[in-house]
This record gives sequence, C-alpha cells and structure tokens, in this order.
Amino acid sequence: LEQAHGLQNRESGRLTSLALAGAAAGMLLGGAISDQITRRGRSRIALRRAFCTVAFLCAAGALSLAVRSPSALGLSVLAAVSCFFVQVTLPTWWSSAIEQSGRYVGTLFGMMNMVGQCGAVASQYFVGWFADRQKAAGLSGRAQWDPMFGVYVVVLILGAVGWAVYYYRPLEQDYDEDAVLA
Repeated sequence: LEQAHGLQNRESGRLTSLALAGAAAGMLLGGAISDQITRRGRSRIALRRAFCTVAFLCAAGALSLAVRSPSALGLSVLAAVSCFFVQVTLPTWWSSAIEQSGRYVGTLFGMMNMVGQCGAVASQYFVGWFADRQKAAGLSGRAQWDPMFGVYVVVLILGAVGWAVYYYRPLEQDYDEDAVLA
C-alpha cells in the first residue's frame, strides 16, 4: 500500500487491518457454518467439500479483483473479503481432519500446522524475492507489486480444486476403541 499506492505508514496500517478483520470474521462465521454442515447428517462430507470449494473460488475472485482496484481502499476491502473466504473454511478443515484421521488426529494436526507454518515462512521470502526481482527489472509501484498476487490467486484456485476432489476415506482403526475409551 505504501509503495504501490503512495500511502503513508499510518493509513497503510489502517487499511491493512481490514484484512485481519476479514480473517477474524471469517473464522468466527466459519465455526457456525461448520456446525450447521455437521448437523446435516450423511451429506455433510459433500456439503463440506462444496462449501470449501466455493469459498476458495470466492477468495480467488476477490483477490483478483483487489489487485485490479484503482483505489487503496477498494484493494483493502477486497483483500479483506478474500481473507474472509479463506478463513471461513478453517473450522471445516479441522472437522474433516478429525473424521479422516481417527486416532492419528494429533499427528495430522501437527503436520497441518507444520505445513501451514512452512507456507507462511516461504510466502514471506517469496514476496521479498518477487518485489526485488521486479525492481531489478526497472518496475516500481503497482507494476512491481501487483503481479505477485497472481501467484496467490493460482494457489487459491488449487485449494478449490483440492477440496473439489477431496475423497473421504477414514483410516482403518487397528485397535479396540472400547478398550481405549474405558
């Protein structure tokens, strides 16, 4: 926002906080939606899959529009909408992981967190590398920053595809559940 739209640090910080607000609202609403999906019985797997697929496509669309917005406020609001749609899926991820992994839920949760943290760290390096590369090519402002978001749009679309092809098949339980619960 500062380099691409020429905003001062304080205004940039305010607009950036919209993305965090969108993410927080998405997480809260996502829990309620996940609860509603779970109450639907046998179709909950298909509903979860459809819900997350659509949410990721909406996030990709909002981010794509955000980058094309001529105003910093428009960019920030659309980025917040994109963050909302990504975060609204997280409670569904965790619910699916619990059902999918059975007694290995702790292992899967740890792996999911690790992969997420690795992605977050890699994303920070990617942003810096990409911006430096664009600057070295003589680009500045929006020409330096906007193309990077195309990569994130593709990642969101791949997330939608991942949910669309998700196949629920729980792991075999190789122990006596009644003995473990006793």
